[in-house]
This record gives sequence, structure tokens and C-alpha cells, in this order.
Amino acid sequence: MPNRAGALISALRAIADAGINIRGSAGDLRPGEQWGFIHILVDDPEAAQTAIESVGFEVTSLHEVDVLKLEDHPGAILEAVEPYSASGQNIEVIYMSLGSLVIGTEAMRQPIPGTRMEDARYR
Repeated sequence: MPNRAGALISALRAIADAGINIRGSAGDLRPGEQWGFIHILVDDPEAAQTAIESVGFEVTSLHEVDVLKLEDHPGAILEAVEPYSASGQNIEVIYMSLGSLVIGTEAMRQPIPGTRMEDARYR
């Protein structure tokens, strides 16, 4: 997503207008950078992709994730991520959403064929 005023609103409005509920979201939009990443957790990723692309943004990958319910105690996140490390999986998406931990690994990412970040197009 381009790092400019109104870009996020445009994408979120397109998703809402398509009747898609957002269950969670995390972003990495850094000051001074021209673009950033946003991960949006939805029940219908293909419809969300269509909605986002309809307003001129390019979806570079779809990413399966595990949504884990956590107990509220010290070390709960540690307990949730340890099995990924123990099995040699690299976590590349992690955030909290409505009391759940969202985790996506490199192996879960599904790049869109023919799309590379350096080639991403935006209006």
C-alpha cells in the first residue's frame, strides 16, 4: 500500500462496500517510506482482493494464517509461538485480533503469480 494520506481509507471503504467483515488487521507503514504492508484478516480473501484491486491497489500475496485463542496469563504468546519455532517454521505475520493471536509463516504465504513488490502498481 502506498504510504500516503487516504490510501488506507480507500482500501477499507472498498472492503466495507463489498460487505466483507474485517476480523483483524496489522500494518507496517513507516514514516518516510513510499509504501508499506498491511495484513487484513477476512473470511473471504478473494472477494477482499477484488475489492482492494477495484480501487487501484495491487495485492501481492494471500497469506493463510492460524488464529489461536489465548488464555490471559504471562507467557501465553510464548506458549503459542514455541511450536512454530520447534518445527523450524519462520513466522512472518503475527498480531492480536479480538483476543486471538494471528500467526502466518513463510510456508503459508501464497504469492500472486507474476507479482513482485518492486513491480507493485498503485494509483
